[in-house]
This record gives sequence, structure tokens and C-alpha cells, in this order.
Amino acid sequence: MKGIILKDLLMIKNNTKTLLFSIFLYMFYGLVFNLDVSFLLPLMGLMASLSTFAYDDLSSFHIYASSFPKGRINIVKSKYLVCTLITLIFLVVSLIIGLLLNTKDFSIEGTMGATCAFVLIMSVVFPIMFKYGAEKGRTAMVIVGFSLAGVGLLLSRVKLPISVELVKFFNDYGMYLALVLVVIFTFISYIISKKIYLNKEF
Repeated sequence: MKGIILKDLLMIKNNTKTLLFSIFLYMFYGLVFNLDVSFLLPLMGLMASLSTFAYDDLSSFHIYASSFPKGRINIVKSKYLVCTLITLIFLVVSLIIGLLLNTKDFSIEGTMGATCAFVLIMSVVFPIMFKYGAEKGRTAMVIVGFSLAGVGLLLSRVKLPISVELVKFFNDYGMYLALVLVVIFTFISYIISKKIYLNKEF
């Protein structure tokens, strides 16, 4: 599996210029316009990780790797590990830059919350990519992303009767709850992806 992980990391390296440009944009908007775009780096890290699916599809790597013992299971594991690793790295970089820039809207909770949302989208998209390929997976990611954004916008405009205790609970423990949900959804996603990929015919 180490070889597969290294292969994915080398493919992500091809996106170095794009990732560095994202860091530049983040710093530019923070320094010039005092705007918080800390969500940008975790998002770009996730996108770079997802791009490895497209490279695998183009090179027919799935057929080659599936011929090795535990090849299919290792492919699924490597995708989740690499995506999680890259997203976490860019989350840390984003938080460090955000703390240094100290823009008016920056908050650690907000950046981590956005990252949790991206990982939840990943947990939905990964099984689709393993089933139908990178192209349909990217389409699914756009649909899921806009759907979540639409639900969030709708909830923000609807005045729901929420008790003060519930608001206080989410303020105090909302981030911990989000992290638990991310772990649960990612684990479920991994189980589904593994089942799909083990039964897939090439």
C-alpha cells in the first residue's frame, strides 16, 4: 500500500503550482481586502486528492493494481488516507496563515467547520467515484456541494423555534459534534467504497 500512497502523492505534486497559487490568493485577499478565505486551502487540498481518481482512470491503473493480492483493498485505503492527510495538512497551513493575517472574519471554528463540510462531501463522493469513475464523481461533488449550500441558506432564512439551551449546546460542543459526525460518515463511506470496489468488474 505504501507504493500506492506514494503514487497518489506524486500525482498530487503535479498540482503544486495550483496549490501555491491558492496560498497566494488566500494571503492576497487577507492582506489587501481583509477578507477571510481560509476555507480555500482545505478545499484545494481535497480537490487535488480527488484528481488522483482521474489519473487512475486515464492510465487504467485500477486494472493493474487489482491483479495484486489485496490490491483493491489497498487502493481504497490509500485514497482515504491520502485525501485525509492532504486535507489536514492544508487545514493546518490555512489556520497558521489565518492566525498570522488575523482578518476580521477569521475564526478557527469557522475554518474547521468548512473543512468538516468538505470531508462530508468527500464521504458522499468517494463511493460514487469508485463505482462510476472520476467524471461522474466530480459531477456528484458539485451537486452535493450546491445542495448542502442550498439547505444551509434555507435554514438561515427560516426562523425555527430553537431553545436557548440548544443554542448554548451547539456553541459549546458543536465543533466536537461535527468532528464525530465526520469520523462516522467517513468510516461508513469507506465501508461502502470497499464493498463497491471489491465487487467491481473491469
